[in-house]
Amino acid sequence: MLLSDAFVIAGGAGDEGLSAFKRATGATAWTTTETLPADELINVRDPIIVDDTVFVGAQSLRTGSHVFALDLETGTERWRTSVGSGTPTIGGLRFEGGMLYGTAHTDRTSVFAVDTDAETAVWQTELGSTGTPPVAVADGTVYVPGDRQEDHGLRALDAETGDLLWGAVDQEVRGAPTVGESSVYVTTPNDVGPKTLIALDKESGETRWTFETLNGTNGSAVYADGTVTFGTSDGELYCLATDGTPEWRYENDGARFSQSAPVRIGETLIAGATLDSPGLYAFDATTGDLRWSLPVPSVSTTPAIADGIIYSLYRTGERYTYNLMAVRTD
Repeated sequence: MLLSDAFVIAGGAGDEGLSAFKRATGATAWTTTETLPADELINVRDPIIVDDTVFVGAQSLRTGSHVFALDLETGTERWRTSVGSGTPTIGGLRFEGGMLYGTAHTDRTSVFAVDTDAETAVWQTELGSTGTPPVAVADGTVYVPGDRQEDHGLRALDAETGDLLWGAVDQEVRGAPTVGESSVYVTTPNDVGPKTLIALDKESGETRWTFETLNGTNGSAVYADGTVTFGTSDGELYCLATDGTPEWRYENDGARFSQSAPVRIGETLIAGATLDSPGLYAFDATTGDLRWSLPVPSVSTTPAIADGIIYSLYRTGERYTYNLMAVRTD
């Protein structure tokens, strides 16, 4: 889910396609089931907005998988390009310097770069069989999480060529890497090996420090104002200084903060929770004190915030049934 000045853009892993909702009212502005009816898009994940274009990777039941460029106002197609052979599943996209970066998977996983001016893929690098992990890109480097079956939990690729720069971490990484000033931070999941946040040198991949927790996370950390904050599956949120020193910890046994990343806005931290005490939680970002909580059904995706309003998806009923809500914070 992401925001423009006028819309909330959201997609799903099922057959909902991609939709734009008016920020002011929540009314549907457009959906790909209407603008691209012949494609019947499925497995839409993590669209991004660049200027007046929505970029998203998705599978078409009729024509295969593509990266799509859609008009932000209308949802109509501007162009599409293939990224891999067969009908791969495509992960979330990231943008830097006129290029889109992401992952695609059929029987193997590849990382790709798409030139948005040329409207075509310019390189693909095969890494193994790691699904479609969410990448991060910063300062000419693409950071790619890895599966425990592969040699490295994190790889760094040259954003211009796709060449491997380094590999690091001997544990599985599922969440998107978080890039700070000089370090890249990764988390490890709940079901494999030690549960840690790991800080790596951005240039070399050398481990700077690790912070071990009782349980892990599928989500990512958030970096802001010299701190790194992340949640775990046992109801804890940790805020660390960039040298790994703990700043504060919050604990709630009934709230699982491990499915998404928290969001920092000014002096407030917003986190979504699932399990027995699901909902939205707001904390003082400096002290970790709970400011308020809103008990709504399972919030398993990262919220978005703009103009004092929190936009969040929550899940009810069947696994892929999501609802959109807007919450005013003042």
